[in-house]
Amino acid sequence: MKGEMVDIPFTKNKQRKLIFLVYMVLNIVIITLTACSTQQGLPLKSTSTPEIEKIVINGPPEPPAGEVREGIEDLGGLQKIAQDGSSLYYYENGKRIPLTLSLNWITIQFKTDILSEREAALQNIASLAYVDQRVPLTESGILLIPLQSGLSNESLISNINLLRIDSEIYSQVNPSFVMDGVEKAITDQIVVVFSSEKDMGAIKTINDEMKTNSTSEQEMGSHTYLLSIDSESPYDAITTANLYIENGYAVQAYPVFIEIKK
Repeated sequence: MKGEMVDIPFTKNKQRKLIFLVYMVLNIVIITLTACSTQQGLPLKSTSTPEIEKIVINGPPEPPAGEVREGIEDLGGLQKIAQDGSSLYYYENGKRIPLTLSLNWITIQFKTDILSEREAALQNIASLAYVDQRVPLTESGILLIPLQSGLSNESLISNINLLRIDSEIYSQVNPSFVMDGVEKAITDQIVVVFSSEKDMGAIKTINDEMKTNSTSEQEMGSHTYLLSIDSESPYDAITTANLYIENGYAVQAYPVFIEIKK
């Protein structure tokens, strides 16, 4: 089956437009890459406070006062999802948008390269998902796996959090979501728009602190970058994008989702 070719409009001051074309082929599912759920132009209005923006522009980024960025060791594995789902949200044009869980799919990305460890990990989740029906979702190794029936939001989150403890085996374990009636899976990438005042040195410092990597040597345009989450980061793409906004590091930050078409 063939994937669809789509473009993602990304405009600034109604004069600049970014067209991001993606062509992906999968054996079982057709996927469409979208930066967040909207296809509308994005006004580049900062959602950070002037005080935080001043810190980021004039010096190395710092966590909010009194806070220290936690690593995998501090968190006891990958960051856990709040049991009530309150940590599942993203920002769209400065507004906080809650995400709705789908009970049909889960995605995982292995950190280990040892085949026997991967096979053992898959067997461990056989009671949760149909591991024999897994399909590749991205070239970076994310697998899409259909879930067993009968799960609730609470039981799904609990199972995902249990898997996230084993950060030596997994680099990502994520639920899927229903967005505008469409099921979408999270990837290991985010789109970030920095303010024009930030030079390459400041951007690199921020990305190093956030454990993200640029997918290419050049920016996508309008101070916009497609970044991948480093395997050593304890955060998924949703949390990482939110931290760019909440720490005042970026003007806009969006997790990249893939639409699941059956």
